[in-house]
Amino acid sequence: MSSINSSAVLSSTGIAAAGRLGDFIKWPAAADIQRFFFTIAGFPGIVGITDGTHIRITAPNAHEVQFVNRKNYHSINQGFVVDNKCNFTQLNAKWPGSTHDSRVLRESSLANVFERGQGENEEVYLLGDTGYPSKPWLLTPFLQPGNRPEARYNGAHSLVERTIGQWKRRFHCLHGEIRLSPERTCRVIAACAVLHNIAKQQGFPDIDEDDPMDDPPNPQPDQPAQLHDNGDLVRNHILLDLDTVQRRNEETNRVWRLAHGTQTDCQTLSV
Repeated sequence: MSSINSSAVLSSTGIAAAGRLGDFIKWPAAADIQRFFFTIAGFPGIVGITDGTHIRITAPNAHEVQFVNRKNYHSINQGFVVDNKCNFTQLNAKWPGSTHDSRVLRESSLANVFERGQGENEEVYLLGDTGYPSKPWLLTPFLQPGNRPEARYNGAHSLVERTIGQWKRRFHCLHGEIRLSPERTCRVIAACAVLHNIAKQQGFPDIDEDDPMDDPPNPQPDQPAQLHDNGDLVRNHILLDLDTVQRRNEETNRVWRLAHGTQTDCQTLSV
């Protein structure tokens, strides 16, 4: 198929998919996601991981400079949230490449919901990388993890990279330069995200993760330390509480094993 026909198909698919975006990219029931992340990260209340990725485009006719990103090529900066199954649960594909990930999230409807609070009896969190300011609801990695719980918590962030790898390998148009207007490109991005979720739900196999990526990740500059205080306090407090509970449980188990072993020894001696 020619590049012109391919673009036409992608664009028309994007228009159709954009109209049903809410049917396939939506905020899920949180309980299963929280259980999964607690299993892999040892951290309660996580409902997703947020990040951004750049989709290369041809230089637009209007506002061309705004679309030049940190790696000096034109792009759309797509903000998103993924769940534990590598599905997109939120998508924000409209920002020029020069826009920082933190602004993409800050001006999203999802951030407004989290800023207002998720409910009096529910404490839930998003994970994000160090390019985001840490907030009471947006928790970033430890820069220098000092123990196993911190390293385990940091490891959960890698799920977002796996999702993007699967997505871009599934749709090769996302590797190269999309030669459409920014508006039509955003519809193509939305279509690919919708089709990715459908493929996951239908059980289609993921593309081999060993295949090389055309474009490596584009990490954002770390946020200044003063922007992290509130979120870091929340993160550290929760991990400290969990560590205390875990140590208490381990001590209880140790005492039980000791008592059980002593009883067995006594029974052996009595024989």
